[in-house]
Amino acid sequence: MAGAEVSEALRNVVRERAKGRCEYCLTSEVLSGIRCQTDHIIPRSRGGMTTADTLCLACAACNGHKHARTHAIDLESGAEAPLAARGVTFGRKKRQEGSR
Repeated sequence: MAGAEVSEALRNVVRERAKGRCEYCLTSEVLSGIRCQTDHIIPRSRGGMTTADTLCLACAACNGHKHARTHAIDLESGAEAPLAARGVTFGRKKRQEGSR
């Protein structure tokens, strides 16, 4: 998780942009009853910055599973692929808004 370095104002920007949903699995905070965490898409340990564009809202399961990784195995192709949030893969468009 981002820790104390992410201001409450910035956390609120991220939460509002995500509409209260995990930006990895799209689970709603309202439906789960559990508040999501602010996550660095590129982990701080790998040089990730703390800005609205480099943060996402993540449920505890996704944030814990992702940890400090930036890549994972794509289940369809078997190839290593960058992890993505909000349809953006480290600045490159991955999927259309609303598609899953």
